[in-house]
Amino acid sequence: IQGAHNPTHQGKMMQASQALHITAYGQTDLGLVRKNNEDSFLIVDLTEGEKTGSSALNFAAGERGGLLMVADGMGGAEAGEIASRMAVESVCRYLQSERYDSRQTFIASLKNSIERANLDIRQESENNEKRKGMGTTLTAAGVFGGELFFAQVGDSRGYLIRNSAVVQITQDQSLVAHLV
Repeated sequence: IQGAHNPTHQGKMMQASQALHITAYGQTDLGLVRKNNEDSFLIVDLTEGEKTGSSALNFAAGERGGLLMVADGMGGAEAGEIASRMAVESVCRYLQSERYDSRQTFIASLKNSIERANLDIRQESENNEKRKGMGTTLTAAGVFGGELFFAQVGDSRGYLIRNSAVVQITQDQSLVAHLV
C-alpha cells in the first residue's frame, strides 16, 4: 500500500491530496501436508466494487476504502475449502452492505461483518452433515481514510513489510500460542 507523500522544507512528511493507492497480490499454496488447498483470499475495492480472488488488483482507495483478506479452512474433505471461501465472500458482502463514514463506524462494520460471516459458517456446519465441524481462520486488512486496520481470527497472520524489514503484527490465536 503506497500513500502519496511530499517532503516539506522542514524535513517532515506531509500527505498529499492524492488518494492512497493499493496494489495487492494474492496467491495460495497447497503446502507439503494437505491433499487439497483450503485457502481463499479476496482483494476488494469497496468503493468501486471491483474484487479478485485469483490475481492482482490495483486501485486508489476511494471513500469506502479497500479490503484484503486471507482465510485458511479446516474441517477435512471439502469443508475447509468451503468455509474459507464462505468467510471471505461473506465478510465482503456484509461490509459492502454496511454504512460507514468514519473511522469508528468502519471498524465496527468490519467487526460486524466478520461476526456475521462466522454465524453463516456455523449454521452451514450445523445444517449439512458433510460439513460438520468446518471452520476457517481469517485475517483481514481494511483500508479506510488513509489508515490500515487488521482483524484476525485463528492463526493466519498479518505482516508489515517496510524497508526490507518483515514484522508480524498479529498474534496467533491458537492453543499453541496460548500455551506459549
